[in-house]
Amino acid sequence: MFLKLFYSLLLVLCSSALALAKPLAKRDFGPVNLWTPPAGTPSPNNYTDPKTNYGRGLLLSGSGVPGVVLSTFEDIYESKNNRPFFPIYRSTDYGGTWTQYSRVMDTQNGWGLRYQPHMIQLQKAVGSYAAGTILIAGLSVPPDLSATRIEIYASTDLGKTWSFVSHVAQGEGFKQGANPIWEPFLLEYNGQIICYYSDERDPAYSQKLVHQVSSDLRTWGPVVNDVTSSNQNDRPGMATVAALPNGKWILTYEFGGAPEGSFSVYYKIQTSPLTFGNIYAVVVKSKDGVIPVGSPYVIYTPVGGNNGLGAIVVNGASRSELFVSRDQGGTWDRVTTQSGPAYSRGLVVAPKPKDILIFAGNQGSSQQITMTATDVNGCVNCS
Repeated sequence: MFLKLFYSLLLVLCSSALALAKPLAKRDFGPVNLWTPPAGTPSPNNYTDPKTNYGRGLLLSGSGVPGVVLSTFEDIYESKNNRPFFPIYRSTDYGGTWTQYSRVMDTQNGWGLRYQPHMIQLQKAVGSYAAGTILIAGLSVPPDLSATRIEIYASTDLGKTWSFVSHVAQGEGFKQGANPIWEPFLLEYNGQIICYYSDERDPAYSQKLVHQVSSDLRTWGPVVNDVTSSNQNDRPGMATVAALPNGKWILTYEFGGAPEGSFSVYYKIQTSPLTFGNIYAVVVKSKDGVIPVGSPYVIYTPVGGNNGLGAIVVNGASRSELFVSRDQGGTWDRVTTQSGPAYSRGLVVAPKPKDILIFAGNQGSSQQITMTATDVNGCVNCS
């Protein structure tokens, strides 16, 4: 009897020790709820996709902003006169608590800012915009969904007020046979801003990934191809880009038509973010054979890699895990998170660069927007 009790107690103690040793138990937190649609709010009329997608975050840098994180997302519930806007939520404690801070309103078209926001903060001046300026890109779309226009707005007071900067590009609407543009992503590079986006306007392709460059944020250069396919029906989309420590750059995208399964996540690594069209792409596949699918996002963190290198971090809509490469894109691990899978989750490196902030929307019937923190060295390939 004594031995039986002893082994039972030993089993309990060992189980407790293992539980405490799990990285997730000690290092992760969240999800923290940023926003939930107001109680009783009906889905607006004339919306074809009444969801809160595209959770995005931005950790502010510079003096006077310790702990300040901004977030935005597609908000279709609180539109004014059927003119949606991009809400800006703010945290001053690295994402622990949130309050609404401002709104980015369409001041040019009378259409509203409807889809796919993306924010960056300038690290150096670009044109007349000083370092520290916050830029947001997104789609302005009329209520009848008959056109798509990528717009840039700027804030020079850390997100409190916003003003129009420029139109980047315009496409048709969402009707059958139309040729829209989608999914802008901004990158600062060598005193310029690159705007990547998905483009259906070229009759040679169902969809392709392209970019345009601006040195002053007012005028934009020609359309340059980044990802195309010899199969006209293929649809690469949703480009995101990150800098790597070896002077290279990584681009991720979903590949509609991929042989591994449609919308599998692919990536390219190149010496310049302006020349992704010159190289082949590779599928993201973990060591245990899992491929993320849909709406990827990529970042780089200077910790968590092999031989002192940092880690590339990617996610996809089909999985709650992060896909982490510790050898500059050679192999991939799955790192467990406390965030659920969601369409186009945004990723941000926190002040402690081992911590990855995940911004997610479109989670269940409540459509809340959440932020979750995950340690890049957390539970690897855990199911």
